[in-house]
Amino acid sequence: MTQFKVKTYPIGQVWGGGRMYSQSRRDEVLALVHKIAPHEDHDPKAAIIYSDTIYGHGKRLGYIYVFLFYDSPEPPSTGPFADLLKIPSATSNTKSQTYTALVGYAVLPPAR
Repeated sequence: MTQFKVKTYPIGQVWGGGRMYSQSRRDEVLALVHKIAPHEDHDPKAAIIYSDTIYGHGKRLGYIYVFLFYDSPEPPSTGPFADLLKIPSATSNTKSQTYTALVGYAVLPPAR
């Protein structure tokens, strides 16, 4: 028999959304993504999904997409997550919002 014990807590406003970066920023963005990825100095409030779309014969599209989540109404002001936000993005819809609204950005609508 398998059991799980789960602790829950209310989530108020969170900060996050999507940012698109040009391929010219790829190395800079990737360096910080690797610092954010879980290891001993990882910020437990931070989460990130990195997408670098590649098509036919390994050619990269013009932009990379990063989906960000921070479990606080404001992003951190120091550390690799904050440094990532200093890199100019082509577009961004990051902001303080409810968790439900943020998750709505990441969920695809049902197929018709």
